[in-house]
Amino acid sequence: MFEIFNLRDDSFPVTPAGQADTPWFGFKALKREFETVLQRSGGETLRLCILNRGIYGAGKTHAASYFSQKLASKRSTEVYQNFTPVLIEAPKQPQKAFADFSNRLLNAITFRRLGRLSENLRTRIGEDALFERLLTATGSEDVALALSGLNEANLLMSKTYLLGGGTVKDLRELRLAKKLLNDHDFALSIIGVLYLLINGESDRHESMSRVILWIDEMEDLVFFPTRYYLPFTQALREIIDNTPLHLTVMLNFTFAEPENLPAIENVLGQAIMERVNQHIVFKEPSTDDLKTYLLDCLSYNRLDKRKLSPTFPFSSDAFELVIDTAAFKTPRFLNKLCDQILRETYPEWVRASTKPSEISRAALEKKLPSILGLLEETRG
Repeated sequence: MFEIFNLRDDSFPVTPAGQADTPWFGFKALKREFETVLQRSGGETLRLCILNRGIYGAGKTHAASYFSQKLASKRSTEVYQNFTPVLIEAPKQPQKAFADFSNRLLNAITFRRLGRLSENLRTRIGEDALFERLLTATGSEDVALALSGLNEANLLMSKTYLLGGGTVKDLRELRLAKKLLNDHDFALSIIGVLYLLINGESDRHESMSRVILWIDEMEDLVFFPTRYYLPFTQALREIIDNTPLHLTVMLNFTFAEPENLPAIENVLGQAIMERVNQHIVFKEPSTDDLKTYLLDCLSYNRLDKRKLSPTFPFSSDAFELVIDTAAFKTPRFLNKLCDQILRETYPEWVRASTKPSEISRAALEKKLPSILGLLEETRG
């Protein structure tokens, strides 16, 4: 559809579009903040905990997707041979929230990968030594047994156990005493899983990986009754405290007033807030931020790279009007605005006997009232 404007159809997604290579447009200062944190993660062994906060649509999920992809292909450093990003959403259901979180984490990692990591460590140090190390890390004999003996033959039973299930027969075959029953049990299993991710990439020599655990949409906890979100944050703190090395935790938090830290602390709890090493705030974008963002977006999504005005399909003054209309709003609003402008313009360009050279400011001024009304309705 948008090829008539020399652009990809998905040029202005409302959420990250799941491309193999997520792009970054504009916002260079914000990008540098993340790069500094991740550079520190690659050069230090101590755990880091970062709170990313901003209003809805400011780009936190996009940042998580972009940097997770970059980290997955990042070269080794003097400290780490691998970087392991794990991007998940916070749980959506209040009851058994931490079990839900654990399941999301395990499915993002995949059980086959856990089996391979366990096998690598068994090959390198032996099953008994692996059990002892996992026991030291988790303090749970059952979790240490399950993870140190994870293999292709028992993968399904082990998966069922780690997801909180398992029959008496399954547990007996795995030599385990009981199922994972509460948030503490699930937290111990995640601590063990993180140990495998950090230490198990190689079967030949000692190998250390930095795990970047990125938890998106933490604001969903706001809708949980206190009796549900407090146990969740306590279990998350247990994981953080018991993985003091080789881990970076990134927490994305959307709030109407991102500067209102007491309100955020009320949800995350003082214990987690005290463990936060750095805050990255998605501030209200400036006009220059939005201009650079949109110019980068248009350039990246062009189908034909022939020489065109950088603002095409907008005339230069129509481009300025788009930016003025999006002033003090988010990149997501700008995307929705541009997408709707092109959809409203498309029928006219198709019908025109001579295709217009660009969208003029006068034509855009006529369309804006109805477009803004539509965007307001969809927002409501």
